[in-house]
Amino acid sequence: MCLTTPVQIIKIKNNELTVKNGKKIYQVKNLLLAKVKTGDWLLTNANLALSKITAKEAKEILKILNQHEKI
Repeated sequence: MCLTTPVQIIKIKNNELTVKNGKKIYQVKNLLLAKVKTGDWLLTNANLALSKITAKEAKEILKILNQHEKI
């Protein structure tokens, strides 16, 4: 089973997105999504952007994950 966590776009160059997940920064390909911009939140897998989510959704997911890590 795969688990994807929210990442936020910090830079866009063509179809290459630089994203941030906590303190980790890395690149993912954007071959599926239209109209993404810096600051948008995404779900990714295998270095591919899969879906765009709202900031509210991202915060809710991160909150749940943080609660789970404390158990």
